[in-house]
Amino acid sequence: MKNFFKALDDPTRRKILEMLRERDMTAGEIADAFNISKPSISFPSIY
Repeated sequence: MKNFFKALDDPTRRKILEMLRERDMTAGEIADAFNISKPSISFPSIY
């Protein structure tokens, strides 16, 4: 449970969740929105 709240504390992860509520997106689409590499988006820790 601690990890869950830690993940939600991250503003980038919250924005990703907001985006995914609107529509399904690929990791590539998410990465493009944040200027983050595609492998980094898929990895549990994006920093």
